[in-house]
Amino acid sequence: MSSESSVPVSIIVPVFNANKYIRDCLLSIKKQAFQDYEVIIVDDGSSDNSTQIIQDFLDDERFTLYKKENEGVIRTRRFGVKKAKGEFICFVDSDDEIHPNFISLLYEAITKTKADISVCGMFFWRYRVNEVSCQCNKEMTIVNNVDYTRAILSLRSKTKIGASGGYSCNKMYKRRIITDDCFVETEGAEDEIFQFILSQRIKKATFLPFPLYYYRRDIVSASTKVGWRRSHIQSRKLLVSLSGCQMRGLALAALAQQIASTIENIELGIEKDKTTIRTIGNEVNYLNSLIKNEDVNLRDLCTIPVDKLLRHGQLIGSFFGFFALSFFRLKKIIKNGL
Repeated sequence: MSSESSVPVSIIVPVFNANKYIRDCLLSIKKQAFQDYEVIIVDDGSSDNSTQIIQDFLDDERFTLYKKENEGVIRTRRFGVKKAKGEFICFVDSDDEIHPNFISLLYEAITKTKADISVCGMFFWRYRVNEVSCQCNKEMTIVNNVDYTRAILSLRSKTKIGASGGYSCNKMYKRRIITDDCFVETEGAEDEIFQFILSQRIKKATFLPFPLYYYRRDIVSASTKVGWRRSHIQSRKLLVSLSGCQMRGLALAALAQQIASTIENIELGIEKDKTTIRTIGNEVNYLNSLIKNEDVNLRDLCTIPVDKLLRHGQLIGSFFGFFALSFFRLKKIIKNGL
């Protein structure tokens, strides 16, 4: 380490019942080409033998274990940040792994460009079926936090950065931009809210074209869980309430895009949650009440045809919803030639 009081990079690893994967996670950190870092491991009240496995790494003075009662990943990350000594912060989830050059390339990028955040691409590893997909970014540095916000909310952007997504773990952050109010507890999309809050205070972000983070996914992804899209709509409503004047239009567009995407999945028969289907009309009406007095062009910001889908959503949520939904599904079947 650089000294007892400081270190260039702090890596925060929240742990909860991760005995299947924590060893591989910590090994991937230990194998980093960049060696001047500390690892803050925070056990969030695990009931398995995760902490016993972690003990094998504590003979390395860079690794420190803290234990606390179970409070969830958001409070655990916040706890880790408070313990961190590094000028820069990274988060690594306990069931994921990182490329040997993860720290070195992100650190080089953030220091060379004097950015607030550096971002890499991601591998998505569906480990049960051994399938790997990849999301990469276009290499660039942006000095406009509006463009960064568009990227993390998957909105249309002239910079065409790529699919960086609102993830927290494929990034390196300047420690000074992370404060307690960044950590908001919700039913879902905590990472996206964390990124959105940070986007309103950064001046520069730099993107790398390399996928350096291995995100482990179960064969049943979060997007297939009952009510997931409904909870994501609620999280994007929270974005609107958290946004300042400059970002309000983007937050509204993100909400519109999520509602429209949910409607599309209802029409395709992918979203089957009855509560989501029954209440989708109310979500459209709520959105319309928000945007009626706003100067926001959804067509320019959204990547899907939101206007048409929102009209469909109103019909699906109406008294004639069953017939409307049957009609829209039939049209898609005919269009796709099925």
